[in-house]
Amino acid sequence: MKIRALTFTAILFSVTIFAQVIPQGFNYQAVARDASGAELTNQALTIQLSIISDTTTFAISWQETHSVNTNDFGLFSVVVGQGISTGVGSSLAFDSVNWGSSNHYVKTEMNGIDMGTIQLMSVPYALYSANPGPQGPQGPIGLTGPPGNSFWQDIGNGDISTTITGNVGIGTGINPIRGKLEISGNQACCGTTQGDFWYYIYNVPNGQFQYYNGNSNFDISVYADGRFMGSGIHIFSDERIKDIVGLSNTKNDLSTLMSIEIADYKMKDKLKGARPYKKVIAQQVKEVYPQAISLNTEVVPDIYTVANIHNGFVSLETNLKKGEKVRLIFEDETSLFDVISADKDGFKVSTDKSGKVFVYGREVDDFHSVDYESISMLNVSATQELYKLILMQQNVIDLLKSELAEIYEIKEDIEMLKNLAGVPAKHDTSTMSNKF
Repeated sequence: MKIRALTFTAILFSVTIFAQVIPQGFNYQAVARDASGAELTNQALTIQLSIISDTTTFAISWQETHSVNTNDFGLFSVVVGQGISTGVGSSLAFDSVNWGSSNHYVKTEMNGIDMGTIQLMSVPYALYSANPGPQGPQGPIGLTGPPGNSFWQDIGNGDISTTITGNVGIGTGINPIRGKLEISGNQACCGTTQGDFWYYIYNVPNGQFQYYNGNSNFDISVYADGRFMGSGIHIFSDERIKDIVGLSNTKNDLSTLMSIEIADYKMKDKLKGARPYKKVIAQQVKEVYPQAISLNTEVVPDIYTVANIHNGFVSLETNLKKGEKVRLIFEDETSLFDVISADKDGFKVSTDKSGKVFVYGREVDDFHSVDYESISMLNVSATQELYKLILMQQNVIDLLKSELAEIYEIKEDIEMLKNLAGVPAKHDTSTMSNKF
């Protein structure tokens, strides 16, 4: 068997000369492999770690053992200093190791086999601050500083909260008064920051749609990959900030609206839920109303399956090509990788990971987004055209009613003349005798 260290990290803690508890230990992670290089997955191992203060005599300062179980990737983690002491070494306890006396090394043994010795670098020596020299005389008392503010509180699970009832301003420079959260300033996005940005604009003079393909940016103050939820949204629409070139053609807008198809669908990414949607499909809208479509760079779940990976080679038949980017989801991380090479057997990315991996999909630069506000305004214009048609039809109906009333009056006059002339009346089967 052999073992390869992945990370060797000591955790530093803030310390003062006053009474403060210093955590005794530092993290150690490694991947266990057999002689052929294959990971020893889901196996129980005994790890012995020795802190050595002199490589000439191999004098041991501290020695401890750990019983560990590797995970699906052969990885195990321990905290050096929190194992079971073997009683070997010049230090009776881990917190009495004299880190400041000389360079220190750590020797690793797995199931009794010596796996090698490496030098501890500067980070673990922060433990020396837990055993400093004698305290010096107290210095003079400094000036009293302003009272501290503790607006934000850590409530666990990576969440923070605040109890303040006022407003929050970012870059406002003055008291935020326009909302509970007010943001002044923006970040250029999403042209040069994410590749070419496509946005369709309407060319009024000839009534044709054209598109702009460049690397210009929009001024973005808030960017989110999820939804916004609230009771409503207000959009700046003051005419004094616009160059109005005319009113929309309601007749054409009605025709465009009738060309937009509504589809029933579910999301391919099951983490986004399984509920059905009834909305438009951006690619179809682009064919009839491109003004409502923009193109961005995003990752799509076009592969979405589990595969095996060995030293960065994913054994999965795909149509990925060299130079494309693909999102891979491991047990401990999610990353976007460049495809170094690809063939019928799989593709290679820049990682040495091995085991199971979830291949989400590739990054595309023509990810379609729909401006539903634009479609809503199209609907308003089309509704206005329908109202015009309704008025026109009502006028026609009123005219026909008037003409029918005149015909009915003429019919009554004819009947009266026939009666005066003694012409026998005929049975009337027509519906013209019905009054309105």
